[in-house]
Amino acid sequence: MKITGNILSFLIATCSLFIMSCGEDRTYEYLEITKENQWIYSEMKTRYLWADSIKPLQKKNFFGSSQTFFKNILYKSDKTSYFTGAEPSTSYGMSYVAMRDPLGIKASDTYALVVAVEEESPADKAGVKRGTWISKCGKHTISLSNNPFLQQGDSAILYTKRIDFNDETATYEWHEGDTLKMGPSAVVNSTAIALDTIYSVRDKKVGYIVCNRFDGDDFVQNIQSILSQFHEEGINELILDLRYNSGGSLNSAVAVAGMLLPADKNGSLFSQLTYSIEDGTEQQEYVVSTNSTISNLDGIYILSTGATRGVAESFISGMKSLDNRVRIVGNATMGDNLYTEEIESPYGFSINPVVARLYSTNGVVLPEGGIYTDYLVDEFSQIQIIYPLGDQQEYLLYSTIHLLTTGTVPQTELPVLQKSHIQFIPQEKSILK
Repeated sequence: MKITGNILSFLIATCSLFIMSCGEDRTYEYLEITKENQWIYSEMKTRYLWADSIKPLQKKNFFGSSQTFFKNILYKSDKTSYFTGAEPSTSYGMSYVAMRDPLGIKASDTYALVVAVEEESPADKAGVKRGTWISKCGKHTISLSNNPFLQQGDSAILYTKRIDFNDETATYEWHEGDTLKMGPSAVVNSTAIALDTIYSVRDKKVGYIVCNRFDGDDFVQNIQSILSQFHEEGINELILDLRYNSGGSLNSAVAVAGMLLPADKNGSLFSQLTYSIEDGTEQQEYVVSTNSTISNLDGIYILSTGATRGVAESFISGMKSLDNRVRIVGNATMGDNLYTEEIESPYGFSINPVVARLYSTNGVVLPEGGIYTDYLVDEFSQIQIIYPLGDQQEYLLYSTIHLLTTGTVPQTELPVLQKSHIQFIPQEKSILK
């Protein structure tokens, strides 16, 4: 049973008096009260990538909540490691981009453009959809950086706007949209495979998969089933949409690569992890085991954005290195070359520290500036209408289909976006399996 609140404060104070008192050994009481943080310290000193940055601590430093203790011993530049409490985290279930007024009407106005909504989430039940513009949430206005009130909390009122075309002035204008009532945040099961479908375009059959996370054995089996169906349907082009892929399991990513790569790549080095150890570094190599699930593809097109991160970037790098059919379309990836591992405690919580760096097939660490695309396409080039994922009018998908049928991407005049920032609902990050 965890001890919290005033009881914990009382015990800490009491324990401190025991330790400082003369003539009595209160070591057992001290270790019992601080055992959770002692466990965290031991694991971090053994497995954390920046273990050498953790300084020796005094006894008093081990008091307090486990989550705070974990945060306090992280390397100062570490924004990737995270703590998972005993209770599952909750979310409204929507991902969004915060940006200044893209129409340039009032530069000080900031909006949240919803880019994805999880099914059966509070946002979904409230009627929020991809393409919804949020101007205000309750009493909170939208900022460019941090909008926690859009991620989790109590019931909330969302004030929305829409962009309409004015025929008389031949310009786009803002108009008031619906007011949406959203229930309190809840446990949301994020979907690893959000969509799969087949398009017939001219003389081509194109398979399309939206993959938000490389997510373990069941995920691998589902992908294999989808690709097998694609093979039976005779597709000759594949679009793998990783634009919002947050990472996942490197083993899963390598397994998917094995379904796509030609047989002569069997046994090829696909990715590497480099760990810091006490006397230097240690590498773990991941090689491809090909199974020809779908080997007759003319082209493989991978969609990426600045939200594509971690294991997804390793997957892109490996595929690009080993297969000349691969083309990257979209924007440069996030540039997250850090790999976390979930370590479960005996006390109900987990820590997820950075344990390694991701390296590509040529032994070079993945670039912090992200992986650049072969074809630069901004998914918000047509900011006036944001179509659902999978709709052939959705701009990034439309541009990719145009590319694979004509050899070029369509040219558009991009709107002036002063700044954008992508924030995602809490979900699993890269987990070592």
